[in-house]
Amino acid sequence: MNHQSDLTGRTLGKYKLYSRLGMGGMARVYKAYQANLDRYVALKVLHAYLAEEDEFIGRFEREAAAVARMRHPNIVQVFDYDIEGDSRYMVMEYIEGPTLKAELDHRILYGQPFSPNEISQIITALANALNYAHDRDIVHRDIKPSNVMFTLDGEVVLTDFGIVRMVSLPRYTLTGMVAGTPTYMAPEQARSLNIDHRADIYALGVILYELVTGHTPFSGNTPLEILKKHIDEPLPPIETSTGVSPQVEQVIAKALEKDPDDRFQTAVSLAEALQKALGQTAVPHHTTTQIQPLATAVSTPTSPETPVLSPTFQMPDVCPYRGLFAFGEEDAANFFGRENFTQRLLNSVDRQPVVAVVGASGSGKSSVVFAGLVAKLRPNPNWHIITFRPGPQPFQALAAALVAEQDASRSDTEQRQAAAQLAEELQFKKVALLPLLRQILAEHAPAKRLLIVSDQFEEIYTLCTNQTMRRSFLDLLLETLDIADFRSMPIASFILTLRTDFLSQALTYRPFADALQNADIKLGPMTRRELSQAIANPARRFGLLFETGLVARILDDVGDEPGNLPLLQFALTELWDKARDGYLTHAGYDAIDGVEGALARYADREFGQLSAAERQQARRVFIQMVRPGAGTEDTRRLAERSELGESNWQLVQKLADARLVVTSLAPNGQETVEVVHEALIRGWAQLQAWMEEDRAFRAWQERLRAALRQWQMSELDSDALLRGTLLAEAEGWHTERESFLNREERFFIQESLKLRTAKQEALEQERLDRQHAAAQARFAKRLGWLTGALVVAIVLVLLFALSAASNNRNAQANAATAQANEATAVFLRQASEYSQATSVAAEATARGDAALRATAEFNAGQEREIAEINAQDANAARETAVYSANELATAVINAEDNAREAENQSRLVAARELAGIATDQLNSDPQLSLLLSLEAVNLTQSFNLAAPESAEDALFRAMQSSQLQRIFSGHTEGVNDVAFSPNGNLLAT
Repeated sequence: MNHQSDLTGRTLGKYKLYSRLGMGGMARVYKAYQANLDRYVALKVLHAYLAEEDEFIGRFEREAAAVARMRHPNIVQVFDYDIEGDSRYMVMEYIEGPTLKAELDHRILYGQPFSPNEISQIITALANALNYAHDRDIVHRDIKPSNVMFTLDGEVVLTDFGIVRMVSLPRYTLTGMVAGTPTYMAPEQARSLNIDHRADIYALGVILYELVTGHTPFSGNTPLEILKKHIDEPLPPIETSTGVSPQVEQVIAKALEKDPDDRFQTAVSLAEALQKALGQTAVPHHTTTQIQPLATAVSTPTSPETPVLSPTFQMPDVCPYRGLFAFGEEDAANFFGRENFTQRLLNSVDRQPVVAVVGASGSGKSSVVFAGLVAKLRPNPNWHIITFRPGPQPFQALAAALVAEQDASRSDTEQRQAAAQLAEELQFKKVALLPLLRQILAEHAPAKRLLIVSDQFEEIYTLCTNQTMRRSFLDLLLETLDIADFRSMPIASFILTLRTDFLSQALTYRPFADALQNADIKLGPMTRRELSQAIANPARRFGLLFETGLVARILDDVGDEPGNLPLLQFALTELWDKARDGYLTHAGYDAIDGVEGALARYADREFGQLSAAERQQARRVFIQMVRPGAGTEDTRRLAERSELGESNWQLVQKLADARLVVTSLAPNGQETVEVVHEALIRGWAQLQAWMEEDRAFRAWQERLRAALRQWQMSELDSDALLRGTLLAEAEGWHTERESFLNREERFFIQESLKLRTAKQEALEQERLDRQHAAAQARFAKRLGWLTGALVVAIVLVLLFALSAASNNRNAQANAATAQANEATAVFLRQASEYSQATSVAAEATARGDAALRATAEFNAGQEREIAEINAQDANAARETAVYSANELATAVINAEDNAREAENQSRLVAARELAGIATDQLNSDPQLSLLLSLEAVNLTQSFNLAAPESAEDALFRAMQSSQLQRIFSGHTEGVNDVAFSPNGNLLAT
């Protein structure tokens, strides 16, 4: 045969050929693009040797026109046929979906046989198509799984009409060319006899046999051998292990009768018989069957399909979609689309000690590991599987999983105690992990390998904030699963799931980074075909179909975002509840607001049903279940019941009933709660708004919890309490958000504040002691200086007096002596006052009375300055007395005036200094400011001096700022106590 070369990239008429989809003995099929209608089509281009026969071309054109006139949802649509040069081609609907053959191969490979409902739907759909064609005198002649396709909506479509009929011309039959595929060919067709529509019914019976058993009834090494078996050999009995009922087996036998007259005479009757047979077995959802007359169905304009059966549909009790929950082992039968990736995981865990499934949040990591890998390995007796999540205490989590495998007779309390002990032993290397694994393996014979699954391994970074513990845990795993030991004796493999945005953190620890070399498998977004399987196949298993175009619409809404799978599953769960008469509908999809809006709409609805008080509680609860990201997205956080408080736990249970949160039991026995999926964090605007408002608080609270854990691990060492700016920040948040803090957090902050207060008091006392010692030293030094000055002054005065007498000025000398003596007395009095003032200051320092101490120190300073001035005046008096008694008298008078003026100036200076200090203390200590300003005023007014303006201003401002409300005067002695009357109107002292 001279087949034309590959036409990929060429243009035929209006069609650009992009890729070849397949090739058969008569034609090549290409995927092509029709630009003027902006759509993809399938182009079937006849081989050149067929196009050379004029008779064949005429037949081709007539039958292509007949096929193009068919309009049926289960028959591929033919749009056009044309000639381009020597190429004859037919333009057909492009179906983006798998063939029944591909689906069969997939089901056989992964041990997922078709359910009775699925078989019934496929056979019924094909019967619809065949009855429609047979009614128009069109026989397909090549019914086989590769000519049956599934659309993205899960609908069954029969393809390749109008081609095989053409090769039944005598010249091709005579040359030995038999139309059809040997495996599915009716005996009369194998003999090249005249055939009719019953040959298609025979082929449909072969497909039914294959759907039920997983293989065809006849096989052989050559096509001729297979044809001979169809002609001569009886139908092989169906194995009892398949669970096929005798009634279904009878339907198959009748469809595969050698004589066409003994078969079902219409596809309708075959489908009806099958439906009745299935009704006698465990078919869960089709309870009654109503036959719709063929003529009525064909003539009804609203029903272009020719339905063989119109069943009354009963909705299943179980939804095959998982909402925001991951698929588990028990959901494996409804898990579609990740079969190839599952196979990669199976190969990887068999060959290497560490496997990391790395993908974006919401990409389906947990689902593919549990519903894919674990579900495949669990029935294998060579494997035993242990699973855990690291959580905040990874040693505790692993120990709990190991203890659960050792002795099932322990009570829950005993298991928790044993897990706590084992966790400590593992963490501090008192026991090794490898002997434990060997022991567990021995206890679960005949298993030879352990698979340790750690889901959501990023928790070792988000929840376990103790870096030392984290690295110790990683070391424990890596030492146990050493690559060299694995090659010689592979007893265990470790598989983890890790979010992509935490891979960089994992690589910062070199030993772990080395272990991940060639061990990480990236889980990317699902392809459009994989998504269509995940959407349509679970519903099909339970007997439901999607309305035409709905699967494609959902796929368009999902897009290629890697984290959209939870949103998709949630939308499908909501859509399932709105199914009608066995169909998932466009109207139902609109009602749930599509993929993007379904989750937010649901969460808003559940939140709106809470009371006002519960909504406030919900905010506090939800933000505690979200850990703010630092360079990464926000993540889920496991919150314990004790930290949320008993008052909030009833609301938690209500949220769990609404499927917004998940409660569980931690390895330490604590009840925990977490957001059902991180998709809720990304997709619910209300929660996002809360987090934006509370982000700074929650980020600080996470830092606080890390510090709190360090304090607890240090056995409440005071050195681990908060200090400095950290404590100041904590004090502010404690004041503002006390109700958002749990009991342990509040206690931690309060203990830190107590320590700060104690240290401040100790520092203040130390400062006061230093000031007291310095004051004492200054007093001793100044007193010595004053004493010396006084002795000198007395000597000088005596000398002046003697000099005056020698000059016969006794009277004047006496007067001068009296004045000098008086000046000396003033000087001595002021020295005494200075001593007393210094003593008062010392006493105030010892007592810690800040106001009294400040006043006393100023008085002491004032008296010192006055004494120094008077000493100078006394010297001046001495010099004056040398000249004459009169001059001496005048000098004494001047000295007295100068001393008085100096004393007044000292008081004014002291008052201004006190006023300045009072002003400085206004904001920090209004009461002290008031006392200082009062002293400043009294210091001047008690000596008939006008108070400085600064002192009066300080007093006025201090009275405004002080908490002092009223001053009572009139007491002649000290007040020892004050009592108020019950009504607060009277006061007794």
